[in-house]
Amino acid sequence: VLLLDRKLRSEFASAAGEAGFGFSLAFFAGANGWGTLFLVPLVFGVYQARVRLTQLQAETARSLETFANVIDERDPSTHRHSARVASHMRELAESLDLPTSAIVTLTWAGRLHDLGKISVDSSVLTKPGLLDEEEWEAMRRHPRLSARLLRRFRFAARYTSAVEYHHERYDGQGYYGLPQDSIPMEAFFIAVADSFDAMVSDRPYRKGMAEHVALAEIERGAGTQFHPLIARAFVAMKRGLDPKRVLSQDERVAIVDGLTMRRGRALLGIPLSLRRAQSGRCSQASRRVRRFPQTSMGPAREHAMRARLQITYSLIGILLGF
Repeated sequence: VLLLDRKLRSEFASAAGEAGFGFSLAFFAGANGWGTLFLVPLVFGVYQARVRLTQLQAETARSLETFANVIDERDPSTHRHSARVASHMRELAESLDLPTSAIVTLTWAGRLHDLGKISVDSSVLTKPGLLDEEEWEAMRRHPRLSARLLRRFRFAARYTSAVEYHHERYDGQGYYGLPQDSIPMEAFFIAVADSFDAMVSDRPYRKGMAEHVALAEIERGAGTQFHPLIARAFVAMKRGLDPKRVLSQDERVAIVDGLTMRRGRALLGIPLSLRRAQSGRCSQASRRVRRFPQTSMGPAREHAMRARLQITYSLIGILLGF
């Protein structure tokens, strides 16, 4: 019930605001008959402004997606990497039945997480051997550069924290050494999906792992490198199990709270026993996960469609009010 309450609040808050605006205009028109004539240009102007805003956001989204594709294609071994990471994150978010707003945020954060690699020389990205200290320093800078780039776009600014800290570790030993209670929950999602795709993909310095080997690595890293709840849910999903059956309700609520808290802080107030949860319980679940159909619609088109729906809610509210 608690999870459903959080989901409903997230899904309908925006729609209720749009419809309420429409009803307010309709009430004014009903109380002031001839005043309706003065509302027509106002409503039309608001509608046109929203349409232009939607178009601008869609164009920005397409530009960022194109930028992400360019980054991936600099290195043949990472071709479509960010798209696969976004797909893994979306699949996990949907299998956990997270709010739509959280699914959209996670998908976009995964899609744009590596923009900062534009500053890393191609010779470093494709180097077959170990990186030296200077090369590692260049690699460690890329998450923060990604965040700096996204902050320039109001539409993408909400994803900056997740992108900036996606190389942090649950035990505080990541790129920037942040403690786990300072890392956004979204960043933990990226960390698992990004690591999994890196492990199963061929790289200049090694062949890709088999999927079951990569999942075993994620299990071993649960509670140290990876968030234990996210790691367990991801491993279960990839093994064909239902993550909602692997995690308890308290653990699922902890994930939702971490995603919806205003500051994006994760695991605040969660009992220590949950933070020490290990991944061994994955094998105890037997119910198969319901697979969601993959959509060919990119994040940019989906964002534009959601914005158009918000415009529609406003017009419906006005029409119903009359």
